[in-house]
Amino acid sequence: MLMIAIPRDKRLLNKPRQIYHVNGRDYALAGNEVFITLPDEVHGTAGRPQEPGELYWMHVRLPRPGKPFLCLSPRESAPLVEALGSLRRRTFAGSTKAYALFEKMFALLRNPDYPLIKVALSAHLIELFLLLLDCAGKEAKTRSEGMD
Repeated sequence: MLMIAIPRDKRLLNKPRQIYHVNGRDYALAGNEVFITLPDEVHGTAGRPQEPGELYWMHVRLPRPGKPFLCLSPRESAPLVEALGSLRRRTFAGSTKAYALFEKMFALLRNPDYPLIKVALSAHLIELFLLLLDCAGKEAKTRSEGMD
């Protein structure tokens, strides 16, 4: 299971203020940054209080090989599942587009009678995951080019 945290309000977390702790290391999270933990990792704030702010927080259970994911067949979902499972960067700059996707999903959840809710939620989640993978890849490329 992946855990994804994205501070929602850049004004409240505009400096590295919230600290998360994983595997003996602290990570300072600021607005519009993404924080990832991997399956079965113990994580937390290491006894520090949560700072004021709002987070989009999501746990993602990735399917076993050969299983469908987000309305996609096993064959169609395999590259997405593999890419999500291969994320190794703990933090990276996000995109404000992620906020809009979360808000669209919340709006759908407020209308559970919508006949296409499962398909629409799956589409938004796929778009969110592709966006986050793109953000992680852009930051990794920037760092490898010596531009951090």
